[in-house]
Amino acid sequence: MAGGVMRSHPFRAIRATVEALAFWTAIVLPLAYVPALLGGPPHLTFETLLGLLGLHLVTIVLGHGYGSEVSGSERGG
Repeated sequence: MAGGVMRSHPFRAIRATVEALAFWTAIVLPLAYVPALLGGPPHLTFETLLGLLGLHLVTIVLGHGYGSEVSGSERGG
């Protein structure tokens, strides 16, 4: 049983890293909307704006669990 816990540990670390990156990207990404909506670069297309919105949606979904895990010591375990 301890072997299963040891094998899942790296995956928890990777998951936590992905959640953190996604969370903070979702926080900062709307800053890119302002120049895009105010005329931004001339090569900015509607498809690019949709891609930006899609990326933001993905980062929200992936980062929604960031900071919500309770450590074992806080649970009494």
